Order: sequence, then C-alpha cells, then structure tokens
Amino acid sequence: MKIQKQEEVKTTHHIFIKVMNVYKISTNLTESEAYKIYTSFSREDNKKISDFNDGGVLNSDIIDEFGHMTSYMICDKEVVDFIVNILHKNKVKYKVEDITKLFLYGQVKIEDKDFQNFFKENLDIDTILDKINEIGINSLTDLDKQILSK
Repeated sequence: MKIQKQEEVKTTHHIFIKVMNVYKISTNLTESEAYKIYTSFSREDNKKISDFNDGGVLNSDIIDEFGHMTSYMICDKEVVDFIVNILHKNKVKYKVEDITKLFLYGQVKIEDKDFQNFFKENLDIDTILDKINEIGINSLTDLDKQILSK
C-alpha cells in the first residue's frame, strides 16, 4: 500500500517524509479515566501533543456500549508510539491496529468530517485497483466508480 499522506519536514540539509496512516487504538479506559490521565500530563507531554496536532494529526474518539474509549487517528508512527508509551505507563489495556487499508477500501467507516475529507483526498486509482484485486469488483462504491471514470 502506498503512502497515504505525506508531510515534508525540512531541515537545513535534509527533507524527511512523514508517513501518515489510519490507526485504531482500543482501550479499556472510560472517558473520565482518560481525562484523569490527560490532566496528569507534564508540560513537555502537552507541548508534544500540541506539536502533533499542529503537524496534521487527526483524532476521533468513540465511546463503545461498555463505556470504553476507542481512538481513531490519522498520524505517523511517532505519534502512535507516544500514545502507547502513555498507555503503558498508566497500565491501560490497549490494542493498536493499522487500519489504513480497511479505511481506504471503505470497510471501516469513521463518521468524522475530517476523516471523510482525508478519505476523499487520498483515495486514488491505484488503491481502487488494489481493492478490486483483493476483494472484487462488486466492492466498488459510487465514489470508486467516479474516480475510475476520470
């Protein structure tokens, strides 16, 4: 699967490409437990989160029927590693999944305007052809057909 979103980070002599993928982070945290962890962040952690948000990280939190939080994020691996470290330090049970392919294939729906915009901006012919090869032509959506007809 190709890079879904890239952001150039320029330094004095080098250009680095940040790979942005779609991640699902499932936890056993309730909303109030997550808030307690968030309010205990150090100034440095808060600065890092602010920098991540300024760098284009998208986040959508969902509370399931059991009151547990699941976060969907469009970010790079550095952000995921940061979050996993916080969860681990706070002894939170979690599961991280890279769902980029499922998201772009339309098999995971995230009802968030920013995520939908990301989807529309990053769905391309190569991804649609990969989808046809892997799960069949009957899996095409109207948007897929529209992109293929261009």
